[in-house]
Amino acid sequence: MSYGFPLGGRRNVRFEGRILNLFNQETVITVDQRKYLDGRNNTTPTPAPPADCLSCWTDAYAAIQPTNLPNGNFGKATSYAAPRRFLLSVLLNF
Repeated sequence: MSYGFPLGGRRNVRFEGRILNLFNQETVITVDQRKYLDGRNNTTPTPAPPADCLSCWTDAYAAIQPTNLPNGNFGKATSYAAPRRFLLSVLLNF
């Protein structure tokens, strides 16, 4: 919503009011994406898989990466958009 009025010549002033998140809905911004709480194991598997076999590397790393501590917050919201707020502004054109 805005209201403006002239000040003379080409000058005018305009008052604006905005309501953001009018219905105050909780909009999720980020979620917890860490599936397991185990520390990351960065060791190289031995013997090393062939360099040209990507699935072999994936299988080898998955075999040495323990995943026995699931994250109970996996997929849950970690941050939300700002709550309802009002924005008032004054614009002066000259």
